[in-house]
Amino acid sequence: MKNMKCGLVLAGVVALLATNGTAATYTMEQLMANGGDTPITIGDTVFSDWGFTGPLDASSVDVTASMFDAGSYQLRFEGSFIDHFSAESPGATDYRIYYSVATTSGGPLLTDIGQSFNLTALGAGGVIGIGETVFASADHTGTAVAQSSIGYVYGLTDSSDPLAEIDQGDQLYIDPSLSKVWVTKDVNVYAAPDSKVGATILYQNIAQKTSSVPDGASTLSLFGLGVMALGGLRRKLIK
Repeated sequence: MKNMKCGLVLAGVVALLATNGTAATYTMEQLMANGGDTPITIGDTVFSDWGFTGPLDASSVDVTASMFDAGSYQLRFEGSFIDHFSAESPGATDYRIYYSVATTSGGPLLTDIGQSFNLTALGAGGVIGIGETVFASADHTGTAVAQSSIGYVYGLTDSSDPLAEIDQGDQLYIDPSLSKVWVTKDVNVYAAPDSKVGATILYQNIAQKTSSVPDGASTLSLFGLGVMALGGLRRKLIK
């Protein structure tokens, strides 16, 4: 009987991990198959409303959503976001990625989004510019609630935009914080003559505000204190 109970507990843990795992990977093609409305749920955060344009096939772009700890999430886009200068391809290459991020309960609220990329360059390299805009509406239009940009220019680089960085002024701070936002990511690469430049991995780090709502244990503790206080008041009145 003891072994059976252990087996049931283990099965329950496996089932829990299967439904609330801390990482999930899909191709952009898979995510866009249902009109882009294919949600990835990690913890209490949902990524959806996928879109992609550019010379790459959507099947060659992998999207991984993961959770580091409570209130800290990451999206990773892996693909050859690269431009190779040649007589056949002398111009810039442009990619656009669209997605939304929301909290399942309407809170804790989204506060900021950081971005970074893995650089690849041959020869003289070139130019990479990644602009990012956050909207409060699903059509990715109207007034932006936050914007940032990072890039690489012939050896001068700002390829990392960590959370809470303020010196460069390119952090996506969402103020006031929101429970759902829509993100447009514009990746533009331009190689120097006889060179190659681009990115192989694009990162998004998403932070949430800590919820101010008491958890179950705290609520029970407050309830217990209230009961004790009422009991003390009742005894005082009886005296």
